[in-house]
Amino acid sequence: MPKRSRFQTRPDITEAQPRSRASLAVLATAAAFFAAGCAGESGTARIAATPAIDLPNSVAVGEPLDIGYSWELADDFAAPGDDYQVFVHMRAPDGTVLFQDDHYPSEPTTVWSAGTTQSYRRWYYPPEDLEVEYIDFVVGLYNEAGRAEVMHDGAWQNEANVRRVQIRVEDLSGIPVWMNGWHPLEQISEPEEQQWRWSAGEAHALFANPRTDAILHLHAHGPFDEIGAQRVVFLIGEVEVASIDISDAAAFVERLEISAAALGEEDWTELVMRVEPSMLPRELDPESTDDRELGLQVYSLFLSSS
Repeated sequence: MPKRSRFQTRPDITEAQPRSRASLAVLATAAAFFAAGCAGESGTARIAATPAIDLPNSVAVGEPLDIGYSWELADDFAAPGDDYQVFVHMRAPDGTVLFQDDHYPSEPTTVWSAGTTQSYRRWYYPPEDLEVEYIDFVVGLYNEAGRAEVMHDGAWQNEANVRRVQIRVEDLSGIPVWMNGWHPLEQISEPEEQQWRWSAGEAHALFANPRTDAILHLHAHGPFDEIGAQRVVFLIGEVEVASIDISDAAAFVERLEISAAALGEEDWTELVMRVEPSMLPRELDPESTDDRELGLQVYSLFLSSS
């Protein structure tokens, strides 16, 4: 089981960990640089692949993004000699990079085949305080030698603006109203900005009722080594609607189905989260002055229509 330092609160939120990259010798790097079929005038590698992203035209504030990535490979595509990573920049209207989802594709670029399409999906969880009108998704490929050029709109580009998604800035329907049982928001800025809330052993959240079958998205961190396994139960009224068992001290994402019937008929639905066991840091660490009851470290909680 992954070890977590006593009372460490820095999150590790990558859902799919990228494969590690081996160091390249100078000659191998140079060979890979030109192995992608051809090179541009500046010597930049060119990879005959056209990227695309599958997303709705608009999403609510804080709505989890089920992103479909695809790479259409030309008939004259030649697989590069080195794995390339995908960079994904999610940019505000002024061009500022709000978030990134850099990753390795599901199949290494070294085994891509001419005339095929490489497709896969990834989840991304944006913050609930996003207030931009839209996000542009800019993608490309890179390795240790730098960015490669890919095809977009009939031209070679080292970054391709492939999708614009409108943000329904007034639509807060999936974001919880944090009721009793939640500690104040915490955050860090290094190595990147992250934020979370600790729950107590029992915590309540209020959601606008979507009046349809729904998915509860829980993005959280597993227990400290001093606690071991935990069980998290979700209730509406006295009815258990979902539960999870946590035995791994690592970040995780759960997508829990909740039926329309369980959500009830009211405009708002109160969800209760119970975590057993909870912990008191000062009882576990004699040097701690933290007297809070801590249940689960939650990075995001969102209720979406299924």
